[in-house]
Amino acid sequence: MKSETFYVLQFKSPTRLIENMSSSIIWEIQTVPIVFGEDVNLKCIVPTGVCHINQTKQWTGGKGYKLLGLNGYTTDISKYAMKVHTSELSFDLTVKNFSEDDANREYTCLCGKEQYTDMLMLNKTEYIRMPLEDNIIVKSYVNDYRIYLNLTIQNVHPLPICTLEYNNKTKILKTSDCKKENNTVYTIAYKSVISMKESCRITWLVNCTVGQKSFNTDKKTSNQCGTNYGMHDVEREEHDMEKGQHIRLQNVNTATSVLQPMLKAPQIVDFKK
Repeated sequence: MKSETFYVLQFKSPTRLIENMSSSIIWEIQTVPIVFGEDVNLKCIVPTGVCHINQTKQWTGGKGYKLLGLNGYTTDISKYAMKVHTSELSFDLTVKNFSEDDANREYTCLCGKEQYTDMLMLNKTEYIRMPLEDNIIVKSYVNDYRIYLNLTIQNVHPLPICTLEYNNKTKILKTSDCKKENNTVYTIAYKSVISMKESCRITWLVNCTVGQKSFNTDKKTSNQCGTNYGMHDVEREEHDMEKGQHIRLQNVNTATSVLQPMLKAPQIVDFKK
């Protein structure tokens, strides 16, 4: 008897793909753009008649594709919140403090027997990744009436628009280097030299706009004429003191000259007469 060989082929989550093709429900991102570090809300949209109001409502997915929420309760209240509406079949999932671990993951919402699974892909939606304080490296100084600036920003998205604000003026900074990390965030560098002729006191800072957010560096101040100004101040003060002393002496002499005629020799009165 001729033996036969059977092959078993396995596909990743084939049931999800088949059910999505005929599913009447869908989930959508409600908070656009997604901002890393802030809460992100997903809404499972369930049309009327697809399931009953008292049937199971559930969220699964995220890192490790696990149960996240069931009928208004979540498995981790510090990370997730689930809201079930009494007046409609749709329900929400809030992902708190959105991070890289939450992105590019599968999420499934289920109502009764209907469910929908999709990837939360960053390249399919708008998102903002603000750089942390350690990701902003700025070196700036003033020398010979020029501002020298070297700025590097890491782990940022989208590309920031940065300006150098100095002495009530603004200059848009041009990038000197830019690269994308993990197809998600950028590392970008700026270099600039600005001449500040005939400006003794110079103040400056960098302001960057990242999508709908912004940040700025600490304000710096440099006094190129500080030493000269200080000498002028001392000389002016000494001159004023000498002038004041001269005026005081002149006033004293004037007062003495005025009183001098009034000072007469004492009269001797003879009481014997």
